[in-house]
Amino acid sequence: MKQPWLLTLALCLASGTAAAQQWEAKCTDGKNLHYLQTLNGEGYLYMTVNLPTNEKRVFPFARMRQTMFNGEAICGEIVNGLKTRTNKPVTQYCVNRVSKLIYMKYQDPLEQQPLVSGKFCDATVLQR
Repeated sequence: MKQPWLLTLALCLASGTAAAQQWEAKCTDGKNLHYLQTLNGEGYLYMTVNLPTNEKRVFPFARMRQTMFNGEAICGEIVNGLKTRTNKPVTQYCVNRVSKLIYMKYQDPLEQQPLVSGKFCDATVLQR
């Protein structure tokens, strides 16, 4: 074969070893939230907690499901989170790689108000 990299790529894709793209965001302005979302897959929210021993530890506290991706931002809802009367997520966490922030979307559960969104924190945003 003239291009052995094509065979390597094909074998990786066929075996499932090709990694899915992940977005990782961590607050940089004092809030202790971390958000990791795999494109078209699962995500997780983590919190940094100060233990009584003054040790800082990172703990997962919610599993996420992707709800939106547009190349610049990715959003997810908490699995088994609250839903509106038409089964939309009440709260979504989002990461914007250009603005370098984590923001939240909120939809009134009765859907009597429009969807609103706002900044949660400034963040480092990595794509892997």
